[in-house]
Amino acid sequence: MTRDELETLWRDALASPSEEKFHDIARSVIEVYGSDARFREHIKNRSKRVTERTGVEFDPDNFDPESAEAFIADEIGFASWDKLISAVGGSGDTPILFCYTIAAMERGDFSALESAIGPDRFHDQIMNWFDSGMFESEQETLDEIFAAACMLGYAETSEYLLDKGVDPYGGMKTGLSGFHYAASSGRLNVIELLINRGVRMEVKNMYGGTVFEQAIWSAINEHSPDHAAIVEALIQAGAAVDDGYREWWDKQNVPDAATKKRIAKVLEQHDEFHKRIDDAQRTVANAEAKNDKRLLADSLKALANILRRLPFLRDKANAVYERAANIYKEIGMPLEEAWVKRHIGINHEYAERLTEAEKYYHEALALYREHAAQDDLNYANAVRYPAVIKNRLGKREESRELWEEACRRYESVHEHGLGEGVAEAAAWLTIFAIEKGDLQIADEWFAKAGKASAASDDADTHAFIDGVRTRLEDAHRLAE
Repeated sequence: MTRDELETLWRDALASPSEEKFHDIARSVIEVYGSDARFREHIKNRSKRVTERTGVEFDPDNFDPESAEAFIADEIGFASWDKLISAVGGSGDTPILFCYTIAAMERGDFSALESAIGPDRFHDQIMNWFDSGMFESEQETLDEIFAAACMLGYAETSEYLLDKGVDPYGGMKTGLSGFHYAASSGRLNVIELLINRGVRMEVKNMYGGTVFEQAIWSAINEHSPDHAAIVEALIQAGAAVDDGYREWWDKQNVPDAATKKRIAKVLEQHDEFHKRIDDAQRTVANAEAKNDKRLLADSLKALANILRRLPFLRDKANAVYERAANIYKEIGMPLEEAWVKRHIGINHEYAERLTEAEKYYHEALALYREHAAQDDLNYANAVRYPAVIKNRLGKREESRELWEEACRRYESVHEHGLGEGVAEAAAWLTIFAIEKGDLQIADEWFAKAGKASAASDDADTHAFIDGVRTRLEDAHRLAE
């Protein structure tokens, strides 16, 4: 009997329990205890707990059936073998596998839970238990299962539990939260989920480390291929990085050279980015001291342009942009005000706040319509952005009219037009014509889009045009 074979027996008995199966497991535990040194050490490490819970004394040199039965009973959360067998016989209301889950989460045995359920069944089992109300009186168990899902890399399960209102920091019996565990075990998919869901990163584990500090420690001491990407994602999401971290990192003995190099670069970029912010803030302060409103508005715009580069700073950037826009309005610079408002709209669109984005795009375009003396790239862009947002909001006719205007304005930017802008506008107008079933108009617009794309060296434009071409060809085939 091998340890793997024992795990198979164990999984089967938990899923479909019977007294006979658990007697087989007891015999198998004794056999593996005698042949597997690691398993024997595991039993010895658990012996004090088992004795305290069950009252069965443990003799490492005489691991008898009573000891094996006590170990099994405690492992599943029962105070004695007799109580376990009674529950297996049907006198208990709680499924044996769920009893094991409660016990495993109490001792932080996350990997054992995964093994007992089976990796291919893990998500469905947790979801079924939740939906059937099994966790209603087991909130602590549920909280720890969230931590386990994060540690084991079950992003789908983690997201499901977040959607059901589980506190991402509720399960810290072992001293680490699910976020810390994901950083520790190198689960980039879970890290990205938790960042996107806005889970706080600065809560500290039992050792006083934030999620970022956990990731840094783990990159050195329990390296995985994704630790560098995790550190990068956390920094870009706004993780606090103490001064001097870059110099400290250079002195660390990191087992993987590529990881050390990539994290060093990320830390260097972080330092440079925040130095740019500090410099820009000093420029703002100097402009305020001089009471130079034009210089102040320009300095604020420059500061916001830096802040908006990272998603977690975009709301802060918008506040700075708003201040700049108000000053530009006060000193009579409407086109500068329009540029700033358009970029506030862009930040809202990136954050999927589409109604707010539409509002700012409208305000920017209205300023261009009233004050612009000639067509230029900024005017064309001021038309393009509301065209995009109208389409995303389902206002197709308004979007179509704006795309037609944007196309004309991009064509007027310079002698040969702006290939990328003309191509995008004409391509969208092709799509709208296809949707209306007017393939003649669609062909005319696509001819313009294709010609403009050919004049561009932008790969994204080419890819978009290729997709529209396929769509148009499909429409023609269906019409034949």
